[in-house]
Amino acid sequence: MRPALTFLTCSSLCFAAAAPACSGDSGHADDALDASDTSPAADTGVADTGVADTGGADTGGGPFTPDFASSPAVVRLQINDFGTEGYYTTVKATLATAAQPTVHAVDTEAGNCRLLVSVQALCEPSCVYPELCTAQGTCQAFPEPLSAGALTLTDGVDALTVPFDGYGYWLQSAGLPFAPGETVTVSAPGDAFPAFSAVAAMPDVLVAPGIYDVRLTTPGDLLFTWDPPTAGAPPAHVRITLNAGYGHGLPLAAVVECDVPDTGSFAVPDALRAALPPPSTWGCGECPESYLTRYRKVTVEAGDTALDLIVESPLRFYTAYPN
Repeated sequence: MRPALTFLTCSSLCFAAAAPACSGDSGHADDALDASDTSPAADTGVADTGVADTGGADTGGGPFTPDFASSPAVVRLQINDFGTEGYYTTVKATLATAAQPTVHAVDTEAGNCRLLVSVQALCEPSCVYPELCTAQGTCQAFPEPLSAGALTLTDGVDALTVPFDGYGYWLQSAGLPFAPGETVTVSAPGDAFPAFSAVAAMPDVLVAPGIYDVRLTTPGDLLFTWDPPTAGAPPAHVRITLNAGYGHGLPLAAVVECDVPDTGSFAVPDALRAALPPPSTWGCGECPESYLTRYRKVTVEAGDTALDLIVESPLRFYTAYPN
């Protein structure tokens, strides 16, 4: 039997505190993190039953396709490595039926990478809060986060339940209740947001010691290397997100996103590195954080709305100055 699970839940204030100090709205990978966002349109694996396959994108053995699309509703299941503090599993979800507004637009595309820049659009008449003047020059409000009832995550042995707190879903659990390679089902019974169920296989923990030596101020391609995945593991993507900002609380000035196969290395083109504002202009020390993330994504339909389930292992690092 596994050890008992220890977890924390908190309101949107706690959720905001967990975000990077200089945040933006690039729409992904945090969406990483939320930059990530960390966010990923190819081979989404949508099944007619509403449950996606467990393999993630590019399971058919065809050519790799970068995935920069993001659905209106997103559930993220993260493995976070906090070093001496051990591993934590984080669940974050925002369920909406409309896309988030953004002030960023694609400036340049180069192979598996793209450069997003903040657009100072002029909306006439001026937008009235809570609407935002988007990169397209239109006023758009942030969609209301909706409840689908309690979110349940299970691998058939362990289970986590995450309630809706009025702003979304957030939970942090000590350890790895869902270990790499395990298949996890995420579901909700439905409420204001429709019922859904999605299945994905957890990725290997991302290990990339050299990531902390990457510097935007070093001319040339930026080489990223990481340990390859376990032999025979379902295919995964790796997202490189380089964030540049002008100050705390302001939208990110520019973002370089690269979505690449999980082969162990990738070089971000020097032309994109050089297009980011230099760290000397950021005005907030080392921030914002950047991310290297191994992930799998499946997309299902919840009623008439697309929903992404993203299972990921992110690493956070700073590109401005030595750590």
